[in-house]
Amino acid sequence: MSNDQKPDPILEFPLRMGTAKKAIHDLAINHEHRIRIGAHTRQRMKERDISIRDIFNVLRSQHSIMREEPARQPSGDYICALDGVSAGEKITVVIALKNFDHDPRALTVTVYVNNV
Repeated sequence: MSNDQKPDPILEFPLRMGTAKKAIHDLAINHEHRIRIGAHTRQRMKERDISIRDIFNVLRSQHSIMREEPARQPSGDYICALDGVSAGEKITVVIALKNFDHDPRALTVTVYVNNV
């Protein structure tokens, strides 16, 4: 599901876990087209038998957990890891929030099954 409106910019600095999780959740539910699946993620999806649906299940779920504060990168992006469950598997999705302060978007970095 997506709509034509842009998501609200995030004006918090530094970006905190709760705000980042809400922003990712909003993008995944209301602005799915603003989340891109990165090339590295696609490779890992094939290797690990993880689907796009699995990734979005983790990103959309209110029960997914972000264990660390988002890490600011030199580019200005924030890297976040969300742990969640899809199809009975514990899955971690690492995602970069881009242009969060004026035109929020996201790019997946990697994905893996968390066997711990």
